Amino acid sequence: MRHSRSFGAKAAALAAGAVLAAVGAAGVARATTGPAPHTLVNVSISDTKLVLSKKSCADVTFVDFYLHNTGKKTHNFVVGATKSAILRPGQRVHMYVGFPVYGYYRYKVTLHANAKMHGRFHVDSPQPPD
Repeated sequence: MRHSRSFGAKAAALAAGAVLAAVGAAGVARATTGPAPHTLVNVSISDTKLVLSKKSCADVTFVDFYLHNTGKKTHNFVVGATKSAILRPGQRVHMYVGFPVYGYYRYKVTLHANAKMHGRFHVDSPQPPD
């Protein structure tokens, strides 16, 4: 009988240890080295020009473009292969764009645009720490 009690005590101790290890591991936050989830870029579109609050970002997967049509004509905005809805004068639109590959992406206005309403948006790779 003594042998079976010893086995039961060992099994109970092992089970209690497993539960404590699981509880302790659940409270630990793991560090990540992946890209930031997103960044914000404000885009102002008038009848004569297009202004981005920043034309590059580093180490992101998605960019939130907040578009604002400040002109008197309707406009749209295209970046990479993503095209916005048509913006009426004074309208604001949110556009969430994914950039799976680092590099340059062309942006432009295609509706009621002049020759200067285009450029390149740069999504840069992460910089190594010093």
